[in-house]
Amino acid sequence: MKSTENVLPHSAPAIQDHALKQRPNSSPRILLVLTLGAVLVGFLALLLPASKMFLLERFEALEKDQATQHVNRLLDLLQNEINHLDTTAADYATWDDSYRFVVSGNRQFIEKNLTSETFSRLRITYLAFVNTQGKIVYSGKFDPEEGKIFQASKRDRELIQRGTPLIDHATPKSHLAGFVQTEEGPLLIASRPVIPSSMEGPVRGTLILARDLDTRELKRLSGILKLPLILQGGTSLLLKNHPSLSETKPVLVRIDSETSLSGVALLKDIFTQPAAAAVITLPRHIYRHGVQTVFYLFLLIGVIFFLAFTISAILFGKLYQAKKQVRAIQGRYETITDQASEGICLIDFKTGHILESNRAFQELLGFSLAEMRRLKFDDLLGASSPLEPGWRENLGADQTAFLGELRLLKKSGEVAVAAIRANLLRQKNRSLICVMAQNMTEWKKYEAKLAFLANHDPLTGLPNRTLFSEHLRLAIEDKELSEKMLAVLFVDLDNFKVVNDTHGHRFADLLLKEVAVKLRNSIRNIDAVARFGDDDFIILLDNLDKPEEAIPVADKIREAFKSPLVLGGKEVLIRASMGIAIYPADGQEAEKLVKNAGTALTHAKETGRNHYRFFSEELNRKARQRLTIETCLHHALERRELTLHYQPQYDLKLQNITRLEALIRWSHPRFGTIPPSRFIPLAEENGMILPIGEWVLHTACAQNKLWQNKGLHPIRMAVNVSPKQFAQADFYKTVARILAETGLDPNFLELEITETVIMSQPEQIIMKNITEIKTLGVSIAIDDFGTGYSSLIQLKKLPLDILKIDRNFVGGIRRNKNDEILVSTIIGMGHSLGLTIVAEGVETQEQIEFLESRNCDMVQGFLLSKPQPPEELEKTLSHLTLEYSPYFEELKNNLNAPEGWAMRRNG
Repeated sequence: MKSTENVLPHSAPAIQDHALKQRPNSSPRILLVLTLGAVLVGFLALLLPASKMFLLERFEALEKDQATQHVNRLLDLLQNEINHLDTTAADYATWDDSYRFVVSGNRQFIEKNLTSETFSRLRITYLAFVNTQGKIVYSGKFDPEEGKIFQASKRDRELIQRGTPLIDHATPKSHLAGFVQTEEGPLLIASRPVIPSSMEGPVRGTLILARDLDTRELKRLSGILKLPLILQGGTSLLLKNHPSLSETKPVLVRIDSETSLSGVALLKDIFTQPAAAAVITLPRHIYRHGVQTVFYLFLLIGVIFFLAFTISAILFGKLYQAKKQVRAIQGRYETITDQASEGICLIDFKTGHILESNRAFQELLGFSLAEMRRLKFDDLLGASSPLEPGWRENLGADQTAFLGELRLLKKSGEVAVAAIRANLLRQKNRSLICVMAQNMTEWKKYEAKLAFLANHDPLTGLPNRTLFSEHLRLAIEDKELSEKMLAVLFVDLDNFKVVNDTHGHRFADLLLKEVAVKLRNSIRNIDAVARFGDDDFIILLDNLDKPEEAIPVADKIREAFKSPLVLGGKEVLIRASMGIAIYPADGQEAEKLVKNAGTALTHAKETGRNHYRFFSEELNRKARQRLTIETCLHHALERRELTLHYQPQYDLKLQNITRLEALIRWSHPRFGTIPPSRFIPLAEENGMILPIGEWVLHTACAQNKLWQNKGLHPIRMAVNVSPKQFAQADFYKTVARILAETGLDPNFLELEITETVIMSQPEQIIMKNITEIKTLGVSIAIDDFGTGYSSLIQLKKLPLDILKIDRNFVGGIRRNKNDEILVSTIIGMGHSLGLTIVAEGVETQEQIEFLESRNCDMVQGFLLSKPQPPEELEKTLSHLTLEYSPYFEELKNNLNAPEGWAMRRNG
């Protein structure tokens, strides 16, 4: 290997001069031009037919897919219209007033309910009531343009002849809805049996609603689709116009011209026979864009190839000459020795590129020589080790400089620390920088280990007393200008000395490591835990709004040590006592907070261990009270301290009880009656709400079935469901199991979920859970409506049955105009969605009168009845029928008489 001194000053200029005299050979350039030209011509020759064969066909396929999607949209739209018409028919057919009208034919019902405004609002053109003997009780034809009701046409009367599926309904649940093609034109029609609101028989007649699919209606549907829509009827006309359309292929797309295509859907009538075809016309935007795309793509590729052809020819010549110069430079600068123990590399002074490196430098960073030559020296610097801008120019003035201990990036992504010294080497035509690198990585790791050990516990890896104290001091400084609090938890392991003496120090060390892991898992990311002594740990809880927020953390730590630990094949049960001090109430300095937390810990160990104690007596009292209630709640079920009371819900139309709501009560032998507002939130936190909720559901269903077995009139039972219950993936299985165990018909069960449940869970999960429960036959109610932020769109999407107005809004009736407006709006909105409306918390006669005037369906509140135990309520239910009862009017007229309700309860 030649020495640096011999090579740099003498051989380099000679080699460079020789390289400059060489002319690049032109034959490679000519070969490149010919090759690229042939590739260009061949590629363009294949591109044109291939683009037409594949791209245009793909655009046409996309166009047909889009048309198919629009046809499916049309079918979905028609089905939605049919469903809406069927739902409307169901609402009117199960209306008790309709039930009485079919039997009696009361003209007041027609004048009040079967008006032109009713036809217009429901968007129907024909309505008929037919009794079970086939007699038409009412039949009317509505003209939307004139806004008047006329006598039904011959076609309309033929639809309701006896013996047709539209009239004959075998069961109360029977219904028929769909499409009908008649001589006068197409119809959407729905037929429902007229039954009481209890949804049970007997059937007293049939309600038929129809909507003409005339030009006016088709124009409305076209506006929704934003596409022109026509209907073509008649079987022979279908076969003539659409020969490919059949029951096995009910949707087809055909290309009409270069500018338009049609989507056709076969429509079946209510007798499942092909009756009409729905046709939408779409412009062929995609195909035209495809033709333009192919043209411009072909043109663009041609331009790109031409530019690439030209640029490649130019660059090839430059590249060929550059390679010759590089080979000359490589021969000139063989200056790096592979024998040195230090890493050495040569850097171009002007550009900073690495030119050469020895084996030691390559091994230091893991790069090969070829990889090094593609880098600048600055590329090897980590983000934490940048050099000052212009460092090469400064080196030019000083000739030699120590650049410091730099963090160099290795090929593997790791960091190597090296002490860097640089020397400037000058030639006649250029300057080089020789960099010498001494590997400091292992030494730095040793320094970092020493620094870690100075601030951390070597056994558990947790911060030690010194680092924790500094962290606590900084946290206190951060809170001086804030209203936030922080808490210091001093944790001591109970009977740790016994474990140490029994199992030895090695086992005790394993135990301390496991304790450290459990403590880390019990806190948030913003909190900190440290080892303070032998078996003492200390925790900092940051950014608290109130002192009580430290309680769940303490509970979580106690829960973490509830089960025995298995270490080294041995099982040991360890407990922890904790003392809690709050900043700023218990101290505004780090030392005082730690001292007061230690004082609280001493009190906790003196009063029985395995629990926590606040330095503040008031917080201790609250903590003890919470712990006592939580402990008692765990035994409340097995000791049968929980009971259910039932509050009636009154139907304002029937003027009688039609539903009951099950409400939980806790009667403790020592503390007396504990209100649900105190123990239900606690049960939600600790998970007890799941067994309690299942017990409530089972008990309510069993009680309802017991009343039915005693011959009482069947009545629906409403049961509240907690968010945690409803979030269970298999909750509907629990409901199905309880219904099977108790033998209760699902139609007599109603589950109430709060509005916050809808807002707190993803829409797809809510929809899935509600749909699964609805398939069982169980009704779903939204409780406390108005207190959350659910939107009309969300309620519209969900298959709900009942909407309960929150008592806070009902309480503002006759006292707050805004509450009255809000209650009226909720009732109207709920009815428009087909929901039954229940008003909670009714306590005055004025509230009932207001709710009746707004057509509210049901009411519930202390005015009518407080929640009662089952044995008392049974006396009332024994006299109950679900027909109209004048008692409710009597009750309202005697609200000021205390004996009124008592008389009713006593029969």
